[in-house]
Amino acid sequence: MRRPALLAVAALALTAATPAGAAQSDPVTRAASDLIRGMIAPRDRPPESPADWRPPQVPGSTDGLCSRWDSSTRSRFHHTIEAPPGRVRLRLEARTTASGGETVAVYPSDHGDRGRVRIMFVIATTRGHTANGYATVPRLGPGEQLGRLPIVVDVENAGGRRHQGDYCITVHPAD
Repeated sequence: MRRPALLAVAALALTAATPAGAAQSDPVTRAASDLIRGMIAPRDRPPESPADWRPPQVPGSTDGLCSRWDSSTRSRFHHTIEAPPGRVRLRLEARTTASGGETVAVYPSDHGDRGRVRIMFVIATTRGHTANGYATVPRLGPGEQLGRLPIVVDVENAGGRRHQGDYCITVHPAD
């Protein structure tokens, strides 16, 4: 009980002792403020409904490849990334009602089945989590402007309990 109160007092003291613009420019003060803010933030608050959550749109990205799940077993979703041929950066954002998190993984599609080599994954949490990965979009044929990469998104529900969640993949040019 004393620890949150002590941290709150420390946060107020740090804020009061810091000149107006210093918190923005001093990396040590900013890191300390972020740490204290994270320590006093409520961790066990009830999650918002995944149906209400949408990842922010990233400027310059293509439309997101998104879906939702509500299941007590593994969930799989099929999408096709359409982009200029070559290397692209994928941004995967996912959220779940599972308090321990759920793995959301992206695989290439092998004739409709999940391929063996995982492209990327993220551990979805109640607050949402983001990961970046890279994939290569193959050229379809001569003169084609866009290539297509079929993918499978696998929500690996290891606990066997019913959870809901959603994810969104956005495609960006490789850095």
